[in-house]
Amino acid sequence: MSTMFDIHEPITTAHAGSCPKCFYVLPPISEAAPIYFEHGYVACSECKSSADLWDVVLARMNVDPPMPTMSLVCLGAVQTSFQREITADKYHMIDLTEIGVPKDATVLQVGYTTQGVQGQDSVFPIELHGNVPQRRVVGNVLHLLGRAMTSGDGTVGTVSRVSIWVLWVPYDKAESWSYIVSGFDAFVAQHYDRAIVPAQSAVEINTMPIIRELLEHHASVDHVKRFMGDRLTFGHVVNIVLPFICGQAAIPKLPDKIRGSLNALRGIRNDLVHEGLGGDKVTAQQAAEGLCAAVFGCEYAKFVGPKLRAWLT
Repeated sequence: MSTMFDIHEPITTAHAGSCPKCFYVLPPISEAAPIYFEHGYVACSECKSSADLWDVVLARMNVDPPMPTMSLVCLGAVQTSFQREITADKYHMIDLTEIGVPKDATVLQVGYTTQGVQGQDSVFPIELHGNVPQRRVVGNVLHLLGRAMTSGDGTVGTVSRVSIWVLWVPYDKAESWSYIVSGFDAFVAQHYDRAIVPAQSAVEINTMPIIRELLEHHASVDHVKRFMGDRLTFGHVVNIVLPFICGQAAIPKLPDKIRGSLNALRGIRNDLVHEGLGGDKVTAQQAAEGLCAAVFGCEYAKFVGPKLRAWLT
């Protein structure tokens, strides 16, 4: 495409925060979490210092005011930034697959910044919609109309370079991941209470099958089913069963600070479900820590599951 502007290549960001010492980025959470659970820290590839991954990610999640584009990237979302030339009064259809966003990804948020050029007046992109406006982008295509901006002397913009960033989440076939994405979506929309239940559900979906599989090695399927349905709670699993089994198998236990946050998440979830706790009573910080605990809990389940199965055989 010929252009009057210098259009840069897309930049995609995926990391689990930055080294507290030199600020060099750490690997994505899916790569960094197993190393963290195994050793208790992640080594910075630049300065070689040790970083507590939980502390790094939680600090990013707890910024005030909340910044989803900065914090959710640490938990597995991805940000892609790119530029396009937008012409006034012209329809633009931008297929995000062309900049590396998979077709099956979930787009959480999109932002636009017109890049002013000396001697040129700006054009701003306006998102188009059908009869029923969507509150966030659905699908993988941006539908834009160039809106000319008028300067004080009456000059009307004709064409501008526009920087666009897209916050998106890759598809994962794991059932629990769809719940994590729902939590991300609620966090972006500032519906913090709505992030709690899917976050808690994601961890249970990832963790409880591992415990069931372990128990079925020594008890009948029916007895295990009744035991887990009637007596065994998620709190029992996180605080007693899983630490005990991992200790017996000489597998690194879930760090206490993460276990504590999972208990806090479970407590807020129970308040919401059983007592009707109002949405305005769940703070951004509680939702942020809950999502952080959920992602780390799911990553720990992926880390410990194969090790426990190998221990049994």
